[in-house]
Amino acid sequence: MFWFCQIYASQEMRLFHGIAFLAMGVGLEVLQGLSGLRQYDAMDMLANAVGVAAGWLAARLLPRLLPLP
Repeated sequence: MFWFCQIYASQEMRLFHGIAFLAMGVGLEVLQGLSGLRQYDAMDMLANAVGVAAGWLAARLLPRLLPLP
């Protein structure tokens, strides 16, 4: 999330990517549960969400590392 926030300056794109990463984390966890090879774990979903939020917050608080195009 932090990397994508560095690439896209607009808040709309950051929000879009944040929602997409959250959906990807939930979707992958559901698919793992359906596969029969791995277990579904809600705590993994929470960990994914915390990681996305931490990346977004770090991008908001830290200076921009990449120059704007």
